[in-house]
Order: sequence, then C-alpha cells, then structure tokens
Amino acid sequence: MLRRLLALLTFRAPGLYNSRAWLQQSALLTTGIVFLALALASAPSARAVYTSPTGGSVTMPPAAQGAATPYPSTIEVSGVSGSIVSVVVRLNGLSHTFPDDLDIVLVGPSGQAVMLMSDVGGATPITDVNLVFDATAASALPDAGPIVSGTYRPTNIGANDPMPVHPNLPAGPYGTALSVYNLTNPNGIWRLYVAEDENGSSGSLTSWQIDIVTIDLQATLASVPSSVNAGDPLNYNITVTNAGTDPVSNVTVTGTIPANTTFDQITPPGGWTCPPPASGASSFSCTAASFAVGTVTFNVRLNVDPATAPGTTLPLSVTISSAIPEANTANNSSSATVTVTTLANLEIVSLTAPASINAGENVEAIVTVRNNGPSFAASASLSLPLDTDTTFVALTSPSGWNCTTPAVGETGTATCTLPTFTLTSVEFRLTTRVKPDTAAGATVDSTATISSATTDPNAANNTRQATTSVTTRADLVLTVSDEPDPVSAGAQLTYVIAATNNGPSHASVVTLTTSIPTNTTFVGIDAPNGWTCTTPGVGDVGPITCTAPNIGLDNVTFTLRVRVKQGTPVGTTITLNTGIASSTTDPNSANNTATGESTVTINADLSVTISADKPLIRPGEMLTYTVNANNSGPEFANDVTLTMAAPSGTSFVSLQKPLGWDCTTPAVGASGTITCTATALDIATDTFILTVTADDAPDDIMLTNTATITSPVTDGNPLNNSATATTELQVKLRVYLPLVTR
Repeated sequence: MLRRLLALLTFRAPGLYNSRAWLQQSALLTTGIVFLALALASAPSARAVYTSPTGGSVTMPPAAQGAATPYPSTIEVSGVSGSIVSVVVRLNGLSHTFPDDLDIVLVGPSGQAVMLMSDVGGATPITDVNLVFDATAASALPDAGPIVSGTYRPTNIGANDPMPVHPNLPAGPYGTALSVYNLTNPNGIWRLYVAEDENGSSGSLTSWQIDIVTIDLQATLASVPSSVNAGDPLNYNITVTNAGTDPVSNVTVTGTIPANTTFDQITPPGGWTCPPPASGASSFSCTAASFAVGTVTFNVRLNVDPATAPGTTLPLSVTISSAIPEANTANNSSSATVTVTTLANLEIVSLTAPASINAGENVEAIVTVRNNGPSFAASASLSLPLDTDTTFVALTSPSGWNCTTPAVGETGTATCTLPTFTLTSVEFRLTTRVKPDTAAGATVDSTATISSATTDPNAANNTRQATTSVTTRADLVLTVSDEPDPVSAGAQLTYVIAATNNGPSHASVVTLTTSIPTNTTFVGIDAPNGWTCTTPGVGDVGPITCTAPNIGLDNVTFTLRVRVKQGTPVGTTITLNTGIASSTTDPNSANNTATGESTVTINADLSVTISADKPLIRPGEMLTYTVNANNSGPEFANDVTLTMAAPSGTSFVSLQKPLGWDCTTPAVGASGTITCTATALDIATDTFILTVTADDAPDDIMLTNTATITSPVTDGNPLNNSATATTELQVKLRVYLPLVTR
C-alpha cells in the first residue's frame, strides 16, 4: 500500500490561531513527507519539506480484537518553533462496521496521551467519515450512531478500554483533553494508536492529520552601543518576533527606562501603538491587537542625563508578552548594558574689549562661556591672565563660580572654577587698568581659556583673545599761590606753583614756563626731583623754564622766590604768569596756565621809646626826656607823626629834633603837647631831646610824659607805637632819722 505523510501549515483570518499545521498521513506515497507552508496575510510564503520515517494507512484487524496495522501510525514533526497552544486532529476516510468497538489514542512527542474516541457511535457502521477533533468543538461524538463527518470534542463513553501494549504508549486511563499538549514541544514523533476492543468488527483509516498551533514570542535588543555620552541620545532597536504558527492577539512589548535617562521617542512598526510614558516612568509599553507571524523592529531613543557620571551603567531590557502561556519564556526578554562616558564641548563664545583705550584707563573684557555638551563638565576652570601692561580692578562672575584674583592694582591671573558646569551659557566681566606709563602705540591683550576634567572634543574653541590699542592722554593742571599778599616794596614774594597730572596717562616731555614778574627780581627756585630749571641770576629778571622727562599721576610743587623792587608804587599788582605743556595729548588745555597776583602796599614797623634822666625832681630843677622814633621797615614810613608833652607841673624849656622833622611846642615856660611830623621816616631811628623845668606844687606829684608815633602805613606791630616815662616831683622835705632800738 502506498503511503504519504503531508503536513500543511496555513493561516486563516480573522480570529486568533486560525491557522493550522496540517499533518496528514495518506496512502499515496511509500514514504512520509511533511510540507510546511507559511502564509502571512499578503506576505509571500516559505516552504520546508520534512521526511517521515513511516507511512501508510491504518487497517483494523479483520473481525478480531487487537491492534491495528501499523501500531502506531506515526508522523514526525520538525522545524516548528515555540510551544503548543492547541492541537486539532483529523481522521480522513474512517470506515468501521461497529464503531463502538473502535479505540483511538494520540500520543504526542512528549508522551501526553489523549483518547480521541472510544465506545461511541454504537452499532451503526460508518464509511469514509472525516472526523475533526477540536477542544473548542460544540459537541462530542454520539454514544449511539450514526457518526457523520464533522468536528467534535474527543469523546470516551463508558469505562476506559485497555489498549494493546506498546513501548511508546503510556498506560491508561486516558483523558480526552487536547490541552495536555499545550506548552509542549511540537517537534518529534506523533503516534496514533488504533485498536479493536471486541471481536467481530473491522475497519480502516485512509489518513490522519494533526493541526498544531504554536506560540513563540521573542524579543531582542539590537544596535545597542557599548557606550554613550552623558547628554547624548541613546538610540537602539527592539526586534520582536512571532516565531509561532499564528498571529497572537493583545501582545505587549515593555522596555525599561533606566535611571539617568528619560524617554524621548519610539518609532513603532505598523499595527503597534506606543503611548508616551508618564514623566519619571521607569518603563514604556507598546501594544498590538494582533501580532502576525514574522519580525518587526522598534526604534527607541532615550535621552541620557547630561549630569550622569562617567562609568555609570545603563541597564536596558525588553520583554514581549501576551495572555497565551508559553513554555519557553527565556527568549521573551533581552537585556544589555550601556556604559556612560562624558564629553563636554566647552567654548569661549565671545570675548569683547574696546578697540582702543588711553593708558591709565580701565578695560572691560566681557567673556561669554558656554558648555555645548553633550555632558556636564566636571571641575570647569576659566583662566583670565592679565596683560603685563595692566593691573586688576574688578571681576564680576556668575553665581556658583569661585574666583581668585590678583590684588587690586596687581597683575597676574584671575581664575574661576565651578564643580559642575551644566549645559548653559554664562558671562564674566573682567575690569583691568592699563598702566598709566604704557607707551602710546602699545597693545594690551584680553585672553580667556576654559577647560575642565571632562574630555573636550574640540579644544580649538576653548580660547579667545581680544587686542586693545593703547593711546595716551594727560590732563595737566597748573595752580599758583603767593605769599604775602599784599606785599611791601622791597619785601620777598614767594610763589608756590603746583603742577598736577590728572591723567589718565603719564605725561611725557613736560615743560613748565614762567617769567620773573615786572617790579621784581629773581631770588631762587626750588624744583621737584627729576626736574631741571634754567633761571636768571639772583637779582636779575628773565624767563624760567623747567623740564622733566615725564610726570606720573602726581602733584609736584615748585617754590619761586622774588623780591619786590624798592620804590614800587603802592597799589601796584605783581603778576606771575605760568604755563605747562607736554608731548602727550591734553584733553583740557584750559587749565594748563595759571596766574598769581599780589598787590604792593607799604609796610613799616614804627616804634617809640621815652626816658627821663631823673626819677626824682624838686621844684625849679631841670628834667630831660630822650625820645627815640624808630622805623624797623621793611619800607619807609610816610606822613609820620610823633607826639609828646611838657607834662603838667613842668614848664617847656627846649626841644632838639632831627633833620626832616617839623615840631610845634608850647611856649617857653608853659606846659602842653608837642607834635612833630615827618614826610617820611627811613628805616632808622630819630632821637628827640626835650628839656623842661619842674614847677612849684602844693604837694608831691608824679610827672607823666607819653610819646606816640603814628603813620597811615600798615604797621606790622602797633603795640610798640606808644611809650611813657614817669618822674616824681617832690615838694616836701623828708627827714629820715635812724631807728634806735634798746
């Protein structure tokens, strides 16, 4: 008899597990062949052919009890993935004279046995009946005939009939639940045991088939990098496969969102839905109402926290699942580990400084620093070296940065550090002062360099420099003061000339000029260190020029001494004109000149003294007064008046006066005031001799004579302009007797 084993795997839609693995045994070929056909909706099919070691139809023993031939009939299944979800058995061309005597047991590759039919159909013969055994069938086989072609649940009515012994047939009793094959491996030899439990009947089976539905969901992480930079996206693929025989409904794919990452996006294949996870979620999920046989890929992107430390590991995993149990869940999940590295592209975005500046003025350099990432930068450091021609003034830095700077007025390097520089942009403002003595035409550089402990992929943008050209400007200011003012003719007049450089720059090749004022002569000049002066000779007149190579931001003082010429008229103004200039541009020339003015006045120190030649006088005796009129200068005194008297109690005798004086006196023998005048009193002493006689008096009296000198000129010491002489006039005789004591 020719035998053929045909296995057809087809898919039908709609519905879950509508495909079947048809494993058919027929009597057409001498060898068993398994055909595996895959049809996926509109997808092309792929076929695989397998050979069964046995074949042929099944023949019951004629009118006898016992095993059919062959016993068992076998089908070998291979190349089917997954575990069994359901098994449907087809008996094709079943004929029997007394179906109630027919017992059929199916044993799977793993040894599970199911009684497909026993003690059913009664005595009604059946011919070429096609029976389908399905656990989901609506009805069981009838107890009493007739049995017609159709789909039934495996049915065993009555007690379990023993089956002829076979090494691969488990001992009974046998159940009727096809679910015993679930979760088992479909690959291997399936054995159909057919037997007669009574004598007197016979039958045959043209062929038989098994329709197997399997499930095998698989998940794999693909294109996973071994490392990722903190702050960079982490891209990888999830590949899921339905390697079973049929589409699977309500499938879920779940992926992890590791710590230090956040979900960005996922690109699902057609038919899959991937709602975005909640903020802070540790996983994401995708679902499909029906997952067809085959493989699909999800593109996943996570964002790695830029603050993640290098060496941190990111554990990735994915799991595919459904409501259908699987025997092999090991391939439902896949995991991988990604190591975090760090990379921070630090950049000096801009550095601005003035194009030009005056020596002595401040330069503000504005530095913008940015971390372009992708990672946070550890131990960031900004270096701001000062140009050697500048000194530190101030530094404004962002919050959180710790800066060390040179002292104000010193040079050096300012350094600012930050433990963690995030993906941000910050601004620093460095103010420096160009040294005032910097030469015009020089340049000063503002430089900034950023670095960190994190690898920088582009060191070329870590440094910037701005160059500022130096110009010079010096505001020179001149002031003059004089002493004394007013001044007397013949006196020394002192000028204090103060030259100040208000900057901002040092002044180069400085010249101070003046000239001895009219009505004066040169006495001397005291110049500051570093200055050289050319002057007239002492007592001469002419210009004065003082020069210095430079003057800093300083105040220097010159002391010029002149003498006012004798005879200079009162009211004359003595004027000193001064000027200062340098080779450095002066922004305000209006204050480069100054004038000192003094007014000439007469100044004399007049004084007078008077003395009597006797302290005691008697009536009729002569008394002589000596009066000295003195001018201590420094100038002549004009219109001088000297007064004295022939005191009461005396009588005028005579007055001796110096030349140049005119005097009015009492008449001889009379008393009264004496007034003397002189047009001018030289710097000298004039002496007057006044003689009087003492008059008789009723009693002793004191004779008092006061001399006073005056002039319209300013007197430096008016306290010495009067003097008094006193003499006693004694009219009573005093006898002094010696004192005798006992």
